[in-house]
Amino acid sequence: MNILENKQGLKQFEVNATVELPISLIIEAMDINEAEFKADCQLNEMSIQQAFVTFLLQNGNVISPIVNDFFCQIDYVGSAEDERY
Repeated sequence: MNILENKQGLKQFEVNATVELPISLIIEAMDINEAEFKADCQLNEMSIQQAFVTFLLQNGNVISPIVNDFFCQIDYVGSAEDERY
């Protein structure tokens, strides 16, 4: 844990956390197999240089934590018209 002290005497603490963040992409493809292949190529950990996350809190504050690591997995592929979520 990294601790810094600011001018007001308050200490800053680095807090490590894990956040699950399901995402969806719209992929143009001829069929479901091609769509899954294209998504897998785009979300391959070796293809992604950096990931950014920003949270807008209920009180209007914005936090942008540092992404230390990420993992990508395709869970479902369906037509964009499907009402999955």
